[in-house]
Amino acid sequence: MARIGPIRVMGSLALDLAKRAVQLAEDDSEVLSWVTGAYLPLDENFDDSIVLIDRSIALNPGSSLAWLMSGWLRAAAGDADRAVEHFEMSMRLDPCSSDRGYQLSGIALARFGQRRYAEAAALLKESLQLQPTVSINHALLAACYGHLGELEGARAAIASYRLLSSRDLNERVTLFRRPE
Repeated sequence: MARIGPIRVMGSLALDLAKRAVQLAEDDSEVLSWVTGAYLPLDENFDDSIVLIDRSIALNPGSSLAWLMSGWLRAAAGDADRAVEHFEMSMRLDPCSSDRGYQLSGIALARFGQRRYAEAAALLKESLQLQPTVSINHALLAACYGHLGELEGARAAIASYRLLSSRDLNERVTLFRRPE
């Protein structure tokens, strides 16, 4: 009998629970927002995630969380302009949010997609002050530095990433629909 890896089992369980949450709370904006946040790294049907987050925003347009999750989905889809708009809306709705680090990281990802590497790096540095252990920020910062020709900074960011994550850097780009 072939063994199923623990990550695959956990991912399958997470998907099952997320789908059940949608069934039980189909009109709860917060639940729909969290479900889309779970779907993204699990590589669940991306179009379904967009439908769910749009529904979440329609149910509660004042939800900072819904706009934050929508920003991440738009950034992952490569829609950088719309992603920035959604992250900024999240920040306006909750300017003192404990999610500020994620908002900044999301805008940084969108700026990276726009090839605005210096802006992305500045946002990531600010985000890392709030959340120094978020490994994806170190990976993205390394990429920004690489594009800016700042090789020492890139090496330092890669070293920080490797201290925080055992995942290969190349695996991290699978989160996004446009790996370039």
